[in-house]
Amino acid sequence: DGGWLNVLDRSVQFVNTNYINLFNNNEFAENPASNVTIAPSQITDITNTGTALILQANNDITVNQAITSTAGGGGGDLTLQAGRSILLNANITTDNGNLSLLANNTFADSANRDAGNSITGSTLTLTPTTSTQNSQLGGTEGTTALDISATDLSSLKDGFSNITINNLANTGTVTLNTGITFNDPV
Repeated sequence: DGGWLNVLDRSVQFVNTNYINLFNNNEFAENPASNVTIAPSQITDITNTGTALILQANNDITVNQAITSTAGGGGGDLTLQAGRSILLNANITTDNGNLSLLANNTFADSANRDAGNSITGSTLTLTPTTSTQNSQLGGTEGTTALDISATDLSSLKDGFSNITINNLANTGTVTLNTGITFNDPV
């Protein structure tokens, strides 16, 4: 990995628009009460190098345009941490980088967070990089499959209207290890 980059603000929204300087928005003290719009290309310019990126907002993170890393299988990890909600209105493709989403983050600045819990009831879809890639649920990480460990699955809190693993276009094998519990319909 090429390193880490943090962006911390009140609310972050991803749309195709003008660039902001990510390095002037990388601490809670820098624009903690401001809304920031980031172009998806600013994210992928970083993750396409294999560099991991952490984006934090005191309030909400909204993805309105696709974020698609194309790093030949070596995309950097992407972590989104919001004080309240993470709204995914477009796809995120990490090109084999890890994707971590954390809403209701207790480390957010409560003075710059809107009241209420995160928005729930959304559908979560987890698909492999290619249509022939296998998926493994509740196993070990580090295989060539889309590995979703038991620890990863336990972090999926109740509140999704549906969880989809793979899709109809996927021809890879899905392996479900024993002892896996979902809090929402799968």
